Amino acid sequence: MSQSQITRKEVEKLVEKPVPQYVRDVVEHPPFRVTPNTTLETLAAYLRKFPVDVVPVFRSVFSEEVAGVVYPHTALLLKSKKSDDKVGEFVNPPIFVKESWKIENVLEILTSEAKWGRWSWTRRGNTWGW
Repeated sequence: MSQSQITRKEVEKLVEKPVPQYVRDVVEHPPFRVTPNTTLETLAAYLRKFPVDVVPVFRSVFSEEVAGVVYPHTALLLKSKKSDDKVGEFVNPPIFVKESWKIENVLEILTSEAKWGRWSWTRRGNTWGW
């Protein structure tokens, strides 16, 4: 008699994935880099290619320092603004969280501040992802 073998896909369906507990479990790295001098037109192009919930705005292309954030709906301003308007005109202050913070605590902060998206940093203070 031959035994039937279970495929990897079948095993993955049966095994529960652990629920993320900390910021480090869900952080994403930005797929592109935006600065205050980036045009709204460029921002819109990035967002078409890489849809994200929040866009960090770095002080410069080579800087890890976050000047603020813009949201995808900022790109919709293209219809009412000049296409060469800069992202820096629409920057919102970021909310910083640490990679070691519990997700439930971050959710409370974001809810109380009525914000979506967050920027996290490592124990050494380096920027890490959103």
